[in-house]
Formats: sequence, structure tokens, C-alpha cells
Amino acid sequence: MVVARGNKTGTLYQTSHASDTLAIAADKESADLWHNRLGHMSEKGMKILHSEGKLIGIDSVEVGVCEDCIFRKQKREINKLKKQLAKEFAMKDLGAAKQIPGMRISRDAAEGTLKLS
Repeated sequence: MVVARGNKTGTLYQTSHASDTLAIAADKESADLWHNRLGHMSEKGMKILHSEGKLIGIDSVEVGVCEDCIFRKQKREINKLKKQLAKEFAMKDLGAAKQIPGMRISRDAAEGTLKLS
């Protein structure tokens, strides 16, 4: 799918149309950018694509720390633990904790804070 056509001047792509102008900044491609574009693909998968010449513009496929991937892995581990515990115990997920003995928990989603008292 072609969104726009234009000319590259330095690191800037410029296109023009009768009614409007579109400018897109182009910088050196990075492994992190391709990691995101490919739906958080593993480095192993990216190495295969790179060896086949399908990841254009990058020298290395080493991906930095990806918070989305870390969160997804933690969530997967939590769900695995819940399933194991549910096999041995009668359980019911009551949602987010509001109080732990000796501690009150308050959350403010708008501010992104979690307070323990």
C-alpha cells in the first residue's frame, strides 16, 4: 500500500499534493523500531528476517529493554500461577486489592499513582 510518494532530502521525505503537504522525518532505522513494527517479535525471529535481507536499514538486531514485552511476560507468569493455584484450591479473583492486613491501598489512575498507608 502506497500512502504517499515524494523525494528524500537529507533525512526528510517531502511530498506534495494539490491540496496539502506531507513531511515525514526519516532517521536511521533501528532494531527497536523494527521490533515494534513487527508486533514485538523476538530477537531470534528478527535475526532470521535480517539474515534473509528482509529488515532493511539496520546493522544489528539487538533490541533494547522493551517495557511492553516485560509487562506481557509478567502477566503471563501471573496467569500461569493463578491456574496452578486454582487446580489445588477453591479460588475466586476479587480484582485489585484494596486492603492488606495492616495496610490500605489507594490507586489514582488519572495520576498513575499507587499509595500504601
